[in-house]
Amino acid sequence: MRLLKNKNYLLLRTGWSISSLGTQLQNFAFSLYVLKMSGSSVSFSATLSMQILPMLLFAPLSGYFSDHFNRKKQIILYNLFSTAIIVIFYLLYSCEGALGVWQINLCVFLLAALETFSNSVSGCLMQSAVDPEDYTRQKSVDTGISSIIAISAPALAGVLYGISGIRVVMLLNGVSFLVSCVAEILLQLPNSLLCPRRAETVPMFQSMKEGFHFIAGSSFLKSFLVVLSLLNFILAGMEVGLTVLSQNLMRLSPATIGVEESVLSIGFLLGAAICGVMNRKIERVSFEFIISMDLLVTAAALILACLWLCFAYSLLPKTVNLVLFTAFNFIISMANSILSVNLSARFQREVPNTVMGRVGAFSNAILTACTPLGQVVAGLLLGGFPYFVTYLTEGLLCALLMLGNSIHIKRSVKAKSNG
Repeated sequence: MRLLKNKNYLLLRTGWSISSLGTQLQNFAFSLYVLKMSGSSVSFSATLSMQILPMLLFAPLSGYFSDHFNRKKQIILYNLFSTAIIVIFYLLYSCEGALGVWQINLCVFLLAALETFSNSVSGCLMQSAVDPEDYTRQKSVDTGISSIIAISAPALAGVLYGISGIRVVMLLNGVSFLVSCVAEILLQLPNSLLCPRRAETVPMFQSMKEGFHFIAGSSFLKSFLVVLSLLNFILAGMEVGLTVLSQNLMRLSPATIGVEESVLSIGFLLGAAICGVMNRKIERVSFEFIISMDLLVTAAALILACLWLCFAYSLLPKTVNLVLFTAFNFIISMANSILSVNLSARFQREVPNTVMGRVGAFSNAILTACTPLGQVVAGLLLGGFPYFVTYLTEGLLCALLMLGNSIHIKRSVKAKSNG
């Protein structure tokens, strides 16, 4: 595999993975710490929101910076600043013997803000480091590694926090940023890719508008954002549904719920592996067809879950219900992993490196915003209506999107034939 011989990709992927693991370990440990200190679900929710808010606030600015200043220097500085923040809060903890909830939230916010800028730059560097022919395989590897981290980080963080508290987790996160710095210092990319456009050539707000106009002028990017935004919305609701149904309906133990959530990550991992193995064959399939198949599978799984809740749940043994519910979630996760890998690879091909920072940051902000919205709507539906209503609603949304995608494909084919 050529990716394994690509030094720049290996350095970027290694640094990114290590810092991502450290960040997820710390975020999970901080969440446990806040719950223990405050005993408040509101404080817990506030800590979670601090991980998302900077993406919404700083995405346009991070895109501008990544397209107009030296990308290698930026990502090194962001990791050094992150290390410095962790050191400051670690010293505060050591001096005071504890951190207040507001201090935890401030630390999470600052690190998430730097992560927003860092991720924008990393996406640009990754596009530059990998040959376009390897984009699908690269995205499958990236998704696979992210899934492995998502599976292992909560368990590892729980063990470390249980043994040593948050100080050891903070130290590990600080070390992860330093290791990432070392990997990034070793990058060797042409200067034209490290800084494609100098900041003084165009005013900041005009540059940001260029990114918006590029998205508005691309039919693929508009389809990309519409489809993935709705799917992010649905997947967020599905995760809420998994927790609520597992706890309140099936009365499962926390350990069993943890296994269920791991199965979701395994679904994403398997979908990524399929894309990596069938790389060339999948690339010959139109992305419109991949979207339609994913939406069909997702809609079918959600509606089957609705029917299961309506007619079969009360008649089946607990073990059978658990297997069926887990299977529905697994199928949806795997299908959406395949779609995500292929759309992300196409995204890298469609967007020039000179605007990747602005376009990527804006797109990530939209997709990120859909997650808490989906969680809130799913929570309201699950709390105010019978459980099957949530799955029926999400299944119908997928079916409507699939219908809209089919109409769009027919119009595009008709327009090409008339042209």
